[in-house]
Amino acid sequence: MTTPIASLLSFSLDNALEKAVGPDHGLTDEDWTRLEGKIASGHAALMEARKAGQYGFADLPHVREGLDAIQAQARIAADRFADFVILGIGGSALGTRAVLSALGPTYPVPGSVRPRVHVVDNIDPGCLAELLQNFDPATTGFNVITKSGGTPETATQFLLVKDYLERSRPGKVAEHLWITTDPERGDLRAIVEKESLPSFPVPKEVGGRYSVLSPVGLFPCAVAGVDVSGLLAGAARFDRYWQEADPLANPAYLFAGASHLLHTRRQKSIVVLFAYSQKLFDTADWFRQLWAESLGKRASLQGEEVYAGSTPIRALGTTDQHSQLQLYTEGPNDKFLVFVEPRESAGDPAIPALYPESKSLAYLGGHRVSELFRAERIGTEVALREAQRPTGRLVLERVDAEGLGFLFQALEVATVFAGRLYDVNPFDQPGVERGKVVAAALLGKAGLDDVRGQLREAGVEGISPEGGK
Repeated sequence: MTTPIASLLSFSLDNALEKAVGPDHGLTDEDWTRLEGKIASGHAALMEARKAGQYGFADLPHVREGLDAIQAQARIAADRFADFVILGIGGSALGTRAVLSALGPTYPVPGSVRPRVHVVDNIDPGCLAELLQNFDPATTGFNVITKSGGTPETATQFLLVKDYLERSRPGKVAEHLWITTDPERGDLRAIVEKESLPSFPVPKEVGGRYSVLSPVGLFPCAVAGVDVSGLLAGAARFDRYWQEADPLANPAYLFAGASHLLHTRRQKSIVVLFAYSQKLFDTADWFRQLWAESLGKRASLQGEEVYAGSTPIRALGTTDQHSQLQLYTEGPNDKFLVFVEPRESAGDPAIPALYPESKSLAYLGGHRVSELFRAERIGTEVALREAQRPTGRLVLERVDAEGLGFLFQALEVATVFAGRLYDVNPFDQPGVERGKVVAAALLGKAGLDDVRGQLREAGVEGISPEGGK
């Protein structure tokens, strides 16, 4: 008999029910009956698509081909450089940053022998100028990540860094530069082949925001010393759980289903992922892209205008109790707040009892910092419940490589299930493409004369001719 696999993640919804926050804002028994039916039918459909190979991200935890090469190249980079810079945007950057924040040191470690890994995901001119001015080219490596090979922000970063290395490290560019891109197509792949640059493939069937467990995230995280095998093991554990466990107990389905119900039946159009863990704050940032870009769609799968999707926001406990909580408790009641926290913490200092005569300090002495942290979260939860604001709680057993891999895979499945509930495609992003085309037309990219004509008619100034000259 196969032992049922345990979940490393739980989801609690007690404070989002009618009995906690009232019938106007909480979920009823009728809502849950409706959701159970959708989970049962949705799980069957997702399993059919999963087994048919339609979800490329679901296969990533089981892919070991290429992992040895990733780890070997990571050791080379780690031995060679003091600094390692990731150049990418969106899904090419957010997952790596989330992993490094969760599993790396929060503050610099004196005497560390690992490279300092930096994620550069913006093309702010001043910041890019600093990048080229402040890093020693002899001791800095770069990983350029773009699936298409033509993302303009990343292409710009590549051009700047390539020129920088050619001038400062002539004949040694290939020792400083790794490219992660489509395995067959795109201009960067052609450059890789022509110039014999070390590279890794982005799987064809995996979109950027679902790619953290591909070479997109595995290589830079391995350079930083992360246990990438543990990440994959945790994600594989969720994949087994997804396929074998009771769907009605699956935290991914419950989280997605509650979010959808509260949006469509209680007008909670905003989902706040409230991380009560500094280590998981950037995971909430990664989730923002995953949820927003996957579910924010004008058209349904049938082509009808639906304007679907709830707006994801990240918050950090206890920091944002002092910046956002006032709005959450007394502003518009349009939010579903989900606390995300680990069950275990790596450290827990005791609070010294130094001033027994001070009312504002004495009660803290003798407690652990974890006790204060937990009390702050409960206090926030109670305040929101009393204000009839629905909340949920995602609890991760521990923030380690396995736990984080499990969480990533769970949130990706939650997003795909939410896409089914909203009846939208969670794998495309048509609303992003127009802005990219317009930006390219403004700079004179060939083949976009019709777009430039549209922009001139609209009175847009500063349009470059074809060729950008």
